[in-house]
Amino acid sequence: MTAFPHVLITGATGQLGSALTDRLAERCHRLSLCALEEDKLADQAARVTRQHDIAVTATALDVRDEAALNEWIRSSDAEMPIDLAIMNAGIGGQVGPGAMIESPDRSAALVDANLNGVLHTLHAVLPQMLARGRGHLVVVSSLSAVIGYDRAPVYAATKAALRVLCLSLRPSLSARGIGLTLACPGFLDSPMQDGHHPWRPFSLSPQAAADAIVTAAGKRRAQTHFPLTMAALVRTLALMPLPLREAIYRRLSSGGANRSTPKPKGAPTGAP
Repeated sequence: MTAFPHVLITGATGQLGSALTDRLAERCHRLSLCALEEDKLADQAARVTRQHDIAVTATALDVRDEAALNEWIRSSDAEMPIDLAIMNAGIGGQVGPGAMIESPDRSAALVDANLNGVLHTLHAVLPQMLARGRGHLVVVSSLSAVIGYDRAPVYAATKAALRVLCLSLRPSLSARGIGLTLACPGFLDSPMQDGHHPWRPFSLSPQAAADAIVTAAGKRRAQTHFPLTMAALVRTLALMPLPLREAIYRRLSSGGANRSTPKPKGAPTGAP
């Protein structure tokens, strides 16, 4: 598998970001981490430094701040060339009661964080990788990018945009020696930032999701969709005629929403 001496991760303090940090700390010499929560980020960096003999730098910043993100990435690359950049930062959430689409403010925030944040990262990290003719990128999208998600349509649209972006970029990047992996996870057994979902079929742990992403990046795979059962179901639905797909999707969605099983304390939230 490919070695990644210097790994950069955005959204490092979320459940998936933390799991990715732990997995990659075992395989690299330097970690550059960013997230919004300064105290949580500092604690995470201190923990990783204690557990692993590697250099860790942690910077609190917002990926929507293009200037700050660009400065951080260029500074990190100047200290040691970035071999792997994982674009994991983003926000989730679902429509409110009785709503068909996220509010205008929430929609703008989703586009800014989930799509523009990735674009800002790419614009900052790509010139150095292209100049060296090596490096690898991971963009974290979602299985909702394949068929949509009726409880978070704008969220799904931002993830679909990332999917098409990766499919469009990969051939040209590959020809220049740059790898690109599109990661599409389903439901995770962890809280996202907003919203609640009463039914989470085939969910998996953040650690298992991180393993899937790290393995795919190490083997320079173009895409990874997981968990496998959920990914197979989504792909099957995507191949069906649209009216049939929508009918099945509505049935599955309403069936999950009408379940009366009490939600345990600390139950996960978010969208696939």
